[in-house]
Formats: sequence, structure tokens, C-alpha cells
Amino acid sequence: MAERIEAPYYPIIYVRGYAATMQEVEDTTADPYMGFNRGSTLLRQDYTKRPRKFIFESPLLRLIKDHHYEDAYRHGNDEYRPGEAAARSIWVFRYYEKVSSSLGSGQRRSMEQFGADLRAFILRVRDAVCATDQARKAFRVHLVAHSMGGLVCRCYLQQICRAGAPDPTDNPGLELVPGKPNDSLVEKVFTYGTPHNGIDILGINVPDIGAFDRLQLGNFDRDRIRDYLGLSDRQGANELGDAFPPERFFCFIGSNYRDYKAFFGLARQTTGPLSDGLVLMENAWVRGAPVP
Repeated sequence: MAERIEAPYYPIIYVRGYAATMQEVEDTTADPYMGFNRGSTLLRQDYTKRPRKFIFESPLLRLIKDHHYEDAYRHGNDEYRPGEAAARSIWVFRYYEKVSSSLGSGQRRSMEQFGADLRAFILRVRDAVCATDQARKAFRVHLVAHSMGGLVCRCYLQQICRAGAPDPTDNPGLELVPGKPNDSLVEKVFTYGTPHNGIDILGINVPDIGAFDRLQLGNFDRDRIRDYLGLSDRQGANELGDAFPPERFFCFIGSNYRDYKAFFGLARQTTGPLSDGLVLMENAWVRGAPVP
């Protein structure tokens, strides 16, 4: 039987970032943890200025070792009977699977559909963790999102839950009632490298060109962001509105443009040095949220 659900050790759901081409989608879905299992080994100077090897463990491994979380995958899947999964569990929201040719339809999906899929996934995690009504009342999750994954989380919070939008994916059990806000079941959100205010290339916001946009770059157009977040034209794309408390929404801002050195080799020239190579620092936070 899973342990009691109590703060701050709620289930953690990882939400990965943008995959541009269909090949990147296939590569993404082929990785069980969608990159969150990856660390790095680098040389760093110690306090005596002597170079030493330093191993940066993946966020997945650190949670398991330092905070006694459990990986949700077992026997090749993450399927559980009610109450069978641990509260301290780590889940990966694999939203690109429905886009993949090998695992899904091979067709692109909208941000609104991704947001509704996240709702269905959170409810599935709740069912796996909770066996009683008391546990369901106490259930919350932490969302940890990279890049576009942060916009997927915001679409869930600001459109799917706040507006009580009907389910565009026809998933059963979504509990979405038009015009009636839904409890997001989210305790805190952590995003890193998320273009909350869009992506600018050479000082110009990437445009939404509709059906001609085969790579869905329009998801980072500020007008399109306002659209799938349910914001008015008077609101900034990086505003949460009244959908979620900004003090519980933490934004980590990247500052190393070399992280995207493979991005046509033009990262610094296209987005500028005050960026992580793709997302400008000024675009990587939501209004009112704590930032480092």
C-alpha cells in the first residue's frame, strides 16, 4: 500500500520540451524518460583551483537518491491498480506519443490537445496513487517542465482548467464542464528554458503561419500563445491571470547560448547573448513568479 499523501512529497510529473521535426518526435518517444534521465560529467575547479571531475546526476536520479522517490515505470509500463503507486513517484508525461508514427497517428496535435492530454494524465496518476476518497482529496502533483513543456502546463492551467473547456481529445473521465473551472490538482510548477513570452529571432517574434507551419513554430508566436492560454489582447503572453498563484510558479532562466550551439550554429547571432541560445532571458519568466 502506498504511503500517505502529504506535502511536500507529491508525485512529480516531468513534461519535456519542443520537438521540431517528425524525426525528433520519433527520437523523443524512443527515450523512456524523454531526456530527464541524462546527466553530464565535466571538469570543475575545487576550492584550491585544482581541476576535478564532477558528475552532474540526472534530476531523475537525484530525486530517487536524495528524496526517496520511486520511478513509476515497472515491468515495461506505468499501469497501476488504484492506490498501488507510491505518493513519492516520478512520472513522465509522454505527450508526443500521439504524434509519433510508431506509437500514435503520425499527425501533429495542437497545444490545446496537449493541455487536455495532461489533464487526463494527471487524473490517471491520481487513480494510481489514491485508493480512498480521503487520499483523492489530498492528492496534488508537482509539474517540472522544460522549454515548450512549460507552455503545455500553462495551457492546462489557464485554458483547460480555468475555462472548464470541453475535452478536444475524447479521452474518457476528464471531468471538464464548459464554463465551470476545474481544480488543476497542481501544487507547484517549475519551468526551465520556457519561452513564456515567445521566441524572438533577430529581434522578431516568430510568426504563426497556420497550415504552412509544418514545424509548429507558431506555438511560440505571442498572439498564438495568448490564444491557447485564453488571454486577452491586452494581457502579456507571460501572464498567468488568475488561473494559478504566481508565487507557486518558479521559472529557471537559462543563460548559456552554447547550449544550443547545434541550432544551425547561429544561436548567439539569432537570439543574442542574453539567452540560453533559443529563449531570451526576458521571455523566460511569467509575471509575478519568483526567478533565480
